[in-house]
Amino acid sequence: MSSESENGLFYKAIYHNVCIVAASIIFFSFINAATVIVAAGVIIITGILLKAGLNVLDDKYGVASSLKLKIYEALEEEFKIREWHRQHLPHEMYLYYNTRN
Repeated sequence: MSSESENGLFYKAIYHNVCIVAASIIFFSFINAATVIVAAGVIIITGILLKAGLNVLDDKYGVASSLKLKIYEALEEEFKIREWHRQHLPHEMYLYYNTRN
């Protein structure tokens, strides 16, 4: 009889320890998930605030429109240079020029 009661106590102790370990794993999983969610939220909020701040600066100084204009002008100039090379270089040299640039 004592052996059976000892086995019962042994299995109860194991069950108790397994429950504690399972509860700990679940608890720390929730804490890790909450940490990831909070970190993602902070990154998203920071991005929104940064975007709003940059939009205010862009409205004040017009950087985006001037940058778009400069890029457009640079592309037009590159097209003119390529067209000049196409007209004035021999065909083989023009092909070589295009592979390098």
